[in-house]
Amino acid sequence: MTDAQRTKLTQDHHLAPLKPIELATPDQLQDALDDCTLDHWSSKTQALSSRFDAARHAALLLLKPNVMLVRIKKRTLNNEAELKAWLAEDEQLLADKLKIGAVAF
Repeated sequence: MTDAQRTKLTQDHHLAPLKPIELATPDQLQDALDDCTLDHWSSKTQALSSRFDAARHAALLLLKPNVMLVRIKKRTLNNEAELKAWLAEDEQLLADKLKIGAVAF
């Protein structure tokens, strides 16, 4: 991937590094909180994993345009039997998709 492509992905998915925030004085801290509350910071950090996933998928499509994105279902497994059933199900899903072409998950 070129630097230009990497930069575009970073910008498109809002992953650029944040500007340093001045917090040396109580007034600067108050100004920073006025600009972005703690609740808003929490929301922003929770959104990061989705942004990274979207950027990774976009990068993958740039590098391998014919790849299929396969979503593996998240589950809570309680025992080894459930684990084996889940693995068999996802193995079959991936095997079926691989017959068509490259997959990513």
